[in-house]
Amino acid sequence: MPAQETCNSKQLSIHASGPRNPRRLAAKRVVARARLQAAKKKEQSGGKMQGQFIVGIEEDPLFRVGRRLLGPSGQNMKEIAEQTGSRIRLRGRGSWFLEGPNREESEDPLMLCVSSPSRTSYLEAASRIEELLLQTYADFKIHCQKVGWELPDLRIRRNDGARRGSR
Repeated sequence: MPAQETCNSKQLSIHASGPRNPRRLAAKRVVARARLQAAKKKEQSGGKMQGQFIVGIEEDPLFRVGRRLLGPSGQNMKEIAEQTGSRIRLRGRGSWFLEGPNREESEDPLMLCVSSPSRTSYLEAASRIEELLLQTYADFKIHCQKVGWELPDLRIRRNDGARRGSR
């Protein structure tokens, strides 16, 4: 079948039918090449990565670990997200995040969850999260000394990969 040209007020489009139309085949090749290039780029960058950092400090009204991690108006998370292209969320007991159909806070320990579009961005986000956690641990040790609490053994606990029970 020959190609038909139709014109509307905004654009001129070519409608072609038939499996062997050269324009249609060329368009399919362009789309296939673009998908292949995107797949190669994703493979080279390591693809999407995710992980969790167990905070190790229970939420407490005096220390308020969740607020310290998030920063004023979520600024700590926003900066890491903007600089790395990652998504960071506070989840678990004390996170104030209501999950599932029952809209309840998870019984998991408090954690920072990170998902990144590539291995490079994940490693950069992980490094910044570890710095934030180490500063929070130092502040918490000072807080414990002031209020007379036993000093906990705090260390970075990172799990690379999907969280158990996640989609």
